[in-house]
Amino acid sequence: MYILVEKLLDIHAQLFGYTPGLGHEELVYFLTVEYNRVGAETHITPREIIRDFIELVNILHQNPDKTLAGVLGDNSFEMAKGGLSDEDIHSEFKEFEV
Repeated sequence: MYILVEKLLDIHAQLFGYTPGLGHEELVYFLTVEYNRVGAETHITPREIIRDFIELVNILHQNPDKTLAGVLGDNSFEMAKGGLSDEDIHSEFKEFEV
């Protein structure tokens, strides 16, 4: 996944004609945030990571005064929601008794 986001960053930078401002540490930080969100161990897909990363790079490109940590901690960036919610999972087993 690291190589994928690194290549996506290069493609985005070439497309819009700028030098990428994210380094190794920032890419690792992004992936760490992605994989540490609730439910990621069973429900995260490469598509969600790609969608989140492109959204993040677009925000950073449009707002050069923002930092990666600032955007990830800001309410303007929302991770892609995929898979089943906890409520959906629990409702499926609501009538199950031990």
